[in-house]
Amino acid sequence: QALVRTNWFKYIEGPVYINKILYRYKNIGNNTSFIIKDSTIAIHKNAFRGNVRLTHVRIPESVTSIGEHAFSGCTYLQSIKLPQNTTTLGNFAFYECTNLKSITLPDSLKTIGRYCFGNCKNLQSINIPSNVDSIGPAVFMGCEFLKSVSVQNENNTYDSRDNCNAIIKTSENKLIAGCHKTIIPNTIIHIDDFAFLGITRLTSIVIP
Repeated sequence: QALVRTNWFKYIEGPVYINKILYRYKNIGNNTSFIIKDSTIAIHKNAFRGNVRLTHVRIPESVTSIGEHAFSGCTYLQSIKLPQNTTTLGNFAFYECTNLKSITLPDSLKTIGRYCFGNCKNLQSINIPSNVDSIGPAVFMGCEFLKSVSVQNENNTYDSRDNCNAIIKTSENKLIAGCHKTIIPNTIIHIDDFAFLGITRLTSIVIP
């Protein structure tokens, strides 16, 4: 953080790496893609924030965490594949990536922060891996076209029972995140705050 508020850090173009952490990337010219160098272990908060030209990023297998707002506002980012060693997605990590249509979550993933995919309006499907044990609120806020939500059967914390197109906290029978295609199972006893926040295509729902 020593250089964060300096003009050098503010105006430099291209990537800034410090101790195997990608701290910042600012577009050079009209570049639309970027390859993060091998051996990088983390993408720092705000690293790509607001890079509106960016359409593709290749993340190496060495990356284990993606920080808060790391890709927030990358409005032309279309798809992304996370490496098999990633364990953490920070709060707002992909917030307002409005053209993001697909994302592949690795089996290693454990934590998905709040509003992580908020306002990813064109995201259509997502599968929660078996090792995820923490999902923040409003994770799909404003995901208007999200129509397929599933949780791997081996997950001990969450499920998507009865093909309900929602994420349910198993131990509490609590629906924590849904989409406009959600069918609430009869076993649900609680719907979490923000579960359907900003899902504008939701026109009707049956509460058991």
